[in-house]
Amino acid sequence: MLGRHLGLRPEKVKELLPVGAAAAIAAAFNTPLAAVLFALEAVMGDLHAPVLGSVVLGSATSWVVLRLLLGNNPLFNVPSWSDLPAIICRVMR
Repeated sequence: MLGRHLGLRPEKVKELLPVGAAAAIAAAFNTPLAAVLFALEAVMGDLHAPVLGSVVLGSATSWVVLRLLLGNNPLFNVPSWSDLPAIICRVMR
């Protein structure tokens, strides 16, 4: 929709799709390399796609922005395995 509003050709919009997918996955899951591989393989269907540089740049940029905004801290804390019996007891009550 944005591509049509900006007057981009459909071929150009199809080239930008894996870039956006890689950027979203890199930011959402904190995995820039996996985002590049997923976007090229699942979205484009070709690891030797001509948009490789754009996909890598989009993924890296979104990951850097994520780090700048949220820092290096995890988004949520996962309890350790030593807390597992206490968690099970709370759930069973």
